[in-house]
Formats: sequence, structure tokens, C-alpha cells
Amino acid sequence: MVRPDKVDAWIESVPGIKSGAPLIKGTRITVHVVEARLLNVESLDEIAAENLMCRVKL
Repeated sequence: MVRPDKVDAWIESVPGIKSGAPLIKGTRITVHVVEARLLNVESLDEIAAENLMCRVKL
């Protein structure tokens, strides 16, 4: 579990990106998407690897 005082190190909201929804810092992945994927038994490694692959393609 992430301590509340450490949340700012991982999460940000940027006006104009994903309508200001909370994002994982440095990505366009919303916290909601990560939560939903974790509930569907995906691992953080799978989610991170997919995000990295998307960045490499750009």
C-alpha cells in the first residue's frame, strides 16, 4: 500500500490531458485504467511493458 504522503510522487493531474484525470506521472495512463487492469488480474509489469512499447513506437 502506498502511503498517502507518497502519492504525489506517483500521481499528477494535468489540465488538458485526459480531462485532468489523475495520471501516473510521466504517462498518459489514468489511475482508473491501472486500477481496472489490476482488478482484471494483469500485473504492474505487464501494464508498464505495454506503456514502454507505446512510447518506443512513437
